[in-house]
Amino acid sequence: ATVARVIDDIESDSRLKLGKFETTCGSLIEDIDNGTSPKPLCLREACNKVLHATKYHYDTDHKPMEKFNPTIYLYGQRGSKNWKATLNIVDFAKYYINNIT
Repeated sequence: ATVARVIDDIESDSRLKLGKFETTCGSLIEDIDNGTSPKPLCLREACNKVLHATKYHYDTDHKPMEKFNPTIYLYGQRGSKNWKATLNIVDFAKYYINNIT
């Protein structure tokens, strides 16, 4: 996430890529305390949420044996608002590879 943000900040071509192409890799609830509706989470914002999250929750499947699903829930605070991001790890990796590397 750090590398993606640095590249996006430094290279104008990369910034155009992240802004030009569809990179939705999850959803974001900007204020979970007031029940705001989820909005699409783009690659740039996903990187921000990964870096600033204060709590992580992994999605697991317990049948018949525990395994990780490709979803992670990130929680944090921006100003006075508590946020929750749902990140699809497969989509995040796909967009990272296609747009950053």
